[in-house]
Amino acid sequence: MATLLVPQERAAVVLKDVFDLPLKEIAAMLSTTEGAVKAALHRGRGRLTDPGRASALARRTAPDRDTLDALATAFTAYDLDGLTRLFVEDAVSDVIGMAHEVGRDQIAAGSLHHTLVLETSVRWRAEVRELDGDPLVLMWATPTAGADAEEVEDVLRAETADGGITRLRWYYFCPDVLAEVGDRLDVPYRTHGHGL
Repeated sequence: MATLLVPQERAAVVLKDVFDLPLKEIAAMLSTTEGAVKAALHRGRGRLTDPGRASALARRTAPDRDTLDALATAFTAYDLDGLTRLFVEDAVSDVIGMAHEVGRDQIAAGSLHHTLVLETSVRWRAEVRELDGDPLVLMWATPTAGADAEEVEDVLRAETADGGITRLRWYYFCPDVLAEVGDRLDVPYRTHGHGL
């Protein structure tokens, strides 16, 4: 499943194998070199065809459920300070295809501030759900104008250690991920035409 590749590998595989873009264009889109794209393609394709992949995924350390529940509660309450405190000092946040943030302060001023303060077209509600034993945070959005129903517009995958979030991945700009999660969990979802 391509959604389980690291972001650069996933982007390289999708851009090359699905959209057949030239390596030079992919490198420009990913702000890297053609050599790095070739390496990411090699690693990503290898991981996707590795017969031991399923067992390796099964051995991954699951994120701490209490930390994910606290994350969902803080998102739903629009508690920016409480949310920020959940991240370890050197945490990483990747808005896949859009932004890479390093450090609690940059995450708070970037993706968290954007979601809870600047994004006014929807009201967010977060909920932890499991997919294949992997807890995910579903970000339900209710548009503030109009009569559209609440639907999942983002999926978050977190890594934790010692009760704090060490890495957070946002899949808002990945319609294929939203569709897969929505279909498999049988929840309504809304994509925005974005994609890698």
